[in-house]
Amino acid sequence: GSRAPGVSAMSGLLDQAHITASALAGDNVGACKTLLDQLAPSITLQPDCIDIALKLQNVMGVLSLATEAVGPNESIELRCEAVRIRRGHEVRLVIAAAESQPPAICDPKLVALIAEARAAAKLLSAQPEKSLAAIATQHGRCRTRLGKLIELSCLAPDIITAIVNGFQPATLDSKALMSTHLPVTWTDQRKTLGFS
Repeated sequence: GSRAPGVSAMSGLLDQAHITASALAGDNVGACKTLLDQLAPSITLQPDCIDIALKLQNVMGVLSLATEAVGPNESIELRCEAVRIRRGHEVRLVIAAAESQPPAICDPKLVALIAEARAAAKLLSAQPEKSLAAIATQHGRCRTRLGKLIELSCLAPDIITAIVNGFQPATLDSKALMSTHLPVTWTDQRKTLGFS
């Protein structure tokens, strides 16, 4: 039962991150600009790239995380390749295309496994007073599989998005994901599963 608050918090964080990403990708230019101003007080256009400094406290605030653990001046630096193209009096900024990407191939079994993992996390968080074994017994589930599903519910959001959109590595299927020991940090997860 002690893992339930962490699972619940992770689910909330993933939901908030999805909402934020949707706002940034949406059609409401005003809302997008307001959010960008809050997250990235410094965006610098260089001759061949854009440098973005995300203020860590603001990022954590937008994601509803406690901000006391980080200093007011801590930031995350991002760089995006871009080219300025002049046409008459107009200057356009063209973001460099990503490396040629293989076509998306959605794996229904892999997507179903991700959905099952999210459902398992909700099942556990709904009964924080019960142990994993007790919940498995109550619902006629295998305790080992349920434990693995809880582990998979903590996958990095970008990994989940890639899987749902069919951009997972060719070697990653549901069997491989179930048999892989999943690291705690998202960076290590990407390396282990072949996303970086």
